[in-house]
Amino acid sequence: VQAVSEFLGKHMAGFIGSPALFLAVVMLLSFAVTLVVRDDPAVILLVIAMLPLSEQAGIDPWVLVFAILLATDPFFFAYQSPTYLTAYYSAEGKAFSHRQGQRVAFAYALAVIVAVVASVPYWEWLGLIHK
Repeated sequence: VQAVSEFLGKHMAGFIGSPALFLAVVMLLSFAVTLVVRDDPAVILLVIAMLPLSEQAGIDPWVLVFAILLATDPFFFAYQSPTYLTAYYSAEGKAFSHRQGQRVAFAYALAVIVAVVASVPYWEWLGLIHK
């Protein structure tokens, strides 16, 4: 985890000055990580690796964990989400196609990023993000 944190520190230093941009990049990274790592271990890895950087960015750990949790439950591909597979197969594949599910997944990803970025001023007002 230390190596991942150091690697991310080098590559994310440019985003630390903007909480909204930092959180958006964290979420994009979370989507990418969950392509190869299951959601629960991905959350642990990402939180541990990103915590020092979020502290440098003035972002409360709660905000970081919240953003990561929202972004580590994607279903871009059917294998990523047991919940998605349960929904698909409980309807015997007749309620929606995998392609339709994938479109919803991308809409979800966009909505999550927009919601988190739009929440930054509110979290600043609450004192959870300090510039």
